[in-house]
Amino acid sequence: MAASYLDPNAEMTLREGLEQYVSRQETLSPEELSAAARREFLCHDVAHVVFACDLTPEHEELVDAWTVFGTDAGVRDLLRLALQPASLRIFWKVGPVQAVRNALRVRPQLVEVRRRARGMRKKWPWRGFDPHMDRPLVDIRAEFGIRVLRSGCVVMDGSEEENAPSNHVRG
Repeated sequence: MAASYLDPNAEMTLREGLEQYVSRQETLSPEELSAAARREFLCHDVAHVVFACDLTPEHEELVDAWTVFGTDAGVRDLLRLALQPASLRIFWKVGPVQAVRNALRVRPQLVEVRRRARGMRKKWPWRGFDPHMDRPLVDIRAEFGIRVLRSGCVVMDGSEEENAPSNHVRG
């Protein structure tokens, strides 16, 4: 069953979506991470939820693209995450060749992510997301102009109308 946070019109809060995401994640346990590493991975995990990306290797490539083009993360932030020992372990477990294959497999979606990120009203705050934790995802996505790709990060048919979140924003 698909995670609820993947729905472009998900009514659950960011906190609830993050709990759902973390409950499905099996790669890292918090005990193996330093406090600094936990914060870096939290920023990454929140991006998974906000941009509706699941845990597949292909979606990891896409959430990275969303992070580069759709957040206010700087090079320093991205390096801080990429150079975490846990990140390096995951990278070498997947392997550089497979990572390139994954990126090539989702190349059309990477282009679409870049296009959609350029159309956002404002960039998602990589670190400053705490005020949004108890807001519904549908409202967050509407405020920032985040048009998630249908079925999580996978473009099924390219239809703008089908993939766009509703204009419903709670008052």
